[in-house]
Amino acid sequence: MQARVRTAPELVIGGQQNIEKAREILFAELCRLLRQARALVVTSQIAETTSLVALEAMASGTPVIAFRRGALAEVVREGTGFLVESVEEMAAACARAGEIRSENCRSWVEQEYSAEQMADAYEALVQRILAW
Repeated sequence: MQARVRTAPELVIGGQQNIEKAREILFAELCRLLRQARALVVTSQIAETTSLVALEAMASGTPVIAFRRGALAEVVREGTGFLVESVEEMAAACARAGEIRSENCRSWVEQEYSAEQMADAYEALVQRILAW
């Protein structure tokens, strides 16, 4: 059985001349698309509490361009993408996506969001609570 990912209604695949909208894709295809993308552009202006899609993109070595809102301001660090305040800044950041090294994106996610790092952080939190 192959895992399927339900995507947003308008996932755009391809360049300006070859646009395809997909509603559901295989997980392996999503991973391939993220690895091949020049950048992940997050246009949401909602202050979300986490951004798994941004972390997945960076884990694939893809820089993230997003509005400085909610968790994205914590997840996207210098060298892993661009945080912007306006549509004009977003367009300019898209033109600069090639400046970001894939290795920076991947190493940031490994350093800050790996299973080992998260387990260590939870253990430290439990130890602080027990010492309280």
